[in-house]
Amino acid sequence: MGIGHRGDRAVGIARLPATAALLAPTLLALALLASCTAGGDRDAATAPLDPDLTAAVDAAVTDAARSAGEPLLTPDPEVYVALADAMAAADDPRAGWVMVDLGQFVFRPEPAAGLIEGASGLAGAEFTVRTWWKGLGDHLITADVAAPPGLLDWKRELYGAADTTFLRFLDADADVDWRHVSFGGVLPDDRPFGSPETCWCIPALDDPPAVPAADASWYPDHRLVFGVEVGGEHRAYPLHIMEAHELVNDTLGGRPISLTYCTLCRSAVAVLLDDLPAGVERPVLRTSGLLQRSNKLVFDRVTYSLIDQFTGEALSGPLAEAGVTLPRVTVVTSRWDEWRAAHPDTTFTAGKDGAGEDYPLDPLGERDAAGPIFPVGGFPDDLRAIQRVVGVIEGGTDGAGPAVAFAVDDLAAAIEAGETVTHRGITVVPDGSGYRLVDADGEELVSSEASWFAWIQRFGETDLWPS
Repeated sequence: MGIGHRGDRAVGIARLPATAALLAPTLLALALLASCTAGGDRDAATAPLDPDLTAAVDAAVTDAARSAGEPLLTPDPEVYVALADAMAAADDPRAGWVMVDLGQFVFRPEPAAGLIEGASGLAGAEFTVRTWWKGLGDHLITADVAAPPGLLDWKRELYGAADTTFLRFLDADADVDWRHVSFGGVLPDDRPFGSPETCWCIPALDDPPAVPAADASWYPDHRLVFGVEVGGEHRAYPLHIMEAHELVNDTLGGRPISLTYCTLCRSAVAVLLDDLPAGVERPVLRTSGLLQRSNKLVFDRVTYSLIDQFTGEALSGPLAEAGVTLPRVTVVTSRWDEWRAAHPDTTFTAGKDGAGEDYPLDPLGERDAAGPIFPVGGFPDDLRAIQRVVGVIEGGTDGAGPAVAFAVDDLAAAIEAGETVTHRGITVVPDGSGYRLVDADGEELVSSEASWFAWIQRFGETDLWPS
């Protein structure tokens, strides 16, 4: 099947304005919370669902799992109408989390009609077949509606029908809020290191060829690269190749590294793979096919441990038990011509078999132009949802306090005007057309870029410049 993509089935939803898509009205959030906690057994978030609602959820998940395992089978529309009726009768929004999962597998209009009816009634909003599960997910996250008992078991039945590898991730002991985890529209990349196999996944690149800058003259000067430096060696990873693969396992400066790129939140993060506790085998990173509030979750194919893409922290499995957090390395997002001018010795990642010139230059087009396309919930509307920020997650120069981020558009204007930008003891230093961040002693702080919505939902206490 070649390179997997998040196509219409998973992400072909309407492009809502950022504020409309993300910020549920305060009264709606309060209403959902009140509904979830009002009266009777629902005072406790762990109280069982109404038996009729539980039976309806069971039937819907079983039907959706059947069609997920056999794509030619059509889901039974009556099952989802019955679920909507049971939800209305029980008046318990916790089952909405299961509906969000169902929406990523039940995508044909006729069977989805019952789910849309239930979601619209629950959220008090009119949804369409291409918006409903994302909109419902946003509302549930914003209102912080509790998970229903058994949510993980239902996820395991549904996701496991699509690919049994998911069962190795869906671990009750994982440090993951499973309410916020979505199917990303692709299957796990479960290929061995260096495998040439094709898959219905987003295939990682393992040890791809790198060429001198002069041999990459075909790459347009204005296009972006992710610049990484390890041990004095510089390398550029072109955007279009990272959009196709999202993950590269490489060697730079004599050290094994992995560069992951979440296309949905425009977050490129590099980690070192050789700084590990004794007895821990070098990880082989892969795309899991799961998203956490629209940020990709990666996994180690050696241990099947889930890893937070932003921080490098292991969330589940043997790596979590060993307390592994993969050390991060700064990633600079820059135009290719300006990175090349700043680092004439740079090499350039040439893609699978060195065929980078044959990749589409803009494979995603305007997919994310209007904001997030998976559930993310609300966040402080300091910036447009998809505006880029560059930041450090450790806080100020003493590593204490909230994360610090700089709005890239404002930063570019200030630098062009000749200003020196310093905030919380952190100074911005241009590198190519991108930026590095240093402390008061000129020591570099590990930094990376992301869309604002992704950064703020992950590091909620971020100190943003300009304030």
